[in-house]
Amino acid sequence: MHPSATALLNRLLVRGKFRHIQVLLKLAELGSIQRTAESIGTTQSAVTQTLAYLEQMLETPLFHRHARGVQPTLACIELLPVGRQLLEGLFESAEVIRLEDHTAFTRGGSVTADHTIIAVDKLKGDISPLADEVFHAQTFLSISEPLTDKDLVRLFPSGKQMQCWDSKLVYTYFRLTGDNRLLVGGGTAITTYLKEAYNNHRIISRVIRQFKKHFPFLEDLAFIQFWPGLIDATRDLLPIIVRPPDQPHLHFVLGSVGLPWAAFTGGFAARNVLGEADEDYKKYYRYFSNRRHFVLPSGLVKIIGKPLMFSLSNGWAKFYQVDHHRKHEEKKGEF
Repeated sequence: MHPSATALLNRLLVRGKFRHIQVLLKLAELGSIQRTAESIGTTQSAVTQTLAYLEQMLETPLFHRHARGVQPTLACIELLPVGRQLLEGLFESAEVIRLEDHTAFTRGGSVTADHTIIAVDKLKGDISPLADEVFHAQTFLSISEPLTDKDLVRLFPSGKQMQCWDSKLVYTYFRLTGDNRLLVGGGTAITTYLKEAYNNHRIISRVIRQFKKHFPFLEDLAFIQFWPGLIDATRDLLPIIVRPPDQPHLHFVLGSVGLPWAAFTGGFAARNVLGEADEDYKKYYRYFSNRRHFVLPSGLVKIIGKPLMFSLSNGWAKFYQVDHHRKHEEKKGEF
């Protein structure tokens, strides 16, 4: 009779290390010491020693040995879901230092998958040259005290709570949080395109003052906290979704500014990877390709630098760019 799953879990949490969990999961997945060693980049003897240590530490057999490899015991099967959760938690906070074929390497280990979606801010050039396609724009956010029911009705008279923004080059935007606080963000044309990060409360204070001029009934609303941040923006402010021709198993999702774009692009990439996207849905690849038309070529950045390149491109995209991929159908009385 093997120890309870709770007892095994407690021992693993107290004395287990990343490598132990990695070996446990890979052995269960591959059923072979040799293939496990090759998968995680170590020797067969190291895998055998790790397994022996795990079984000694947990005081129970984890695998049945046979001529064709190994098979997990009941005790091992009970540990696998928790092991996966622990490993996922470790990788979620781990920096990817390089990509090789289907494997992403971190300082703590590696993950291999049939398909990988890389949806990140501040992509590094040594991971992919697509890093040149985005600029780390500076923005500021501030959150208010909860709004009253009266203010909510005046701010959203239709009853629908929406995310809103204005039409300036560096737009001010706002939305409600789950507890009816107002989240306001924005910046200035100068600070947004600075080469280095900038932190000054005067920027967001100015944004809030201008916001309150549009909604004077919120004049007394207190904003209790602010924070600066860098967000990735492309040359035309639309996201980029790319499957490199020589790496079709990779999806790069870049420049998804804000939650609506992040939700759409993540779902778009996932549906295509899972085979759930129909042909009509797949057509959007052309909209988000890094090969789409931009008013200024990417090579110009070497001459004028990223801040000027992206500020000029963003200005053109926001006020002059026209979508030639779609034919707009005019409706009577629409305009």
